Amino acid sequence: MRAALLLTVLVGLADAGRSLPAAMVYDSNYGAVTLYADGAHVHGTYPCCGSGTVDGTVTGATIHYRWQSGSGNGGGVWTIDRTTGHLDGTWGWNGSETDGGRWDLVPQKPSAQIAN
Repeated sequence: MRAALLLTVLVGLADAGRSLPAAMVYDSNYGAVTLYADGAHVHGTYPCCGSGTVDGTVTGATIHYRWQSGSGNGGGVWTIDRTTGHLDGTWGWNGSETDGGRWDLVPQKPSAQIAN
């Protein structure tokens, strides 16, 4: 519940044009994902497929992102579930946001619990 609340506050502030640095660790169907957000900008890392990075933008309840790893690059989109804090979405190769399949994230640890 704490994770969902943090994400809801973060998205609300991004919608209002305010900036609030925050971080969240998620479980996903491709391993752990750590996302950092500063206002409407989101970036992060994940260990899958030779390790990778994510860089995107929050607009309303949607995050459009680009990913890059040892296996390639592409785009994706997550929809933020404001009740649970889950990021439900897809990823794609190269210019697509969908042709790779599902990539769903479940919040695990808010920023205060992430080791530096």
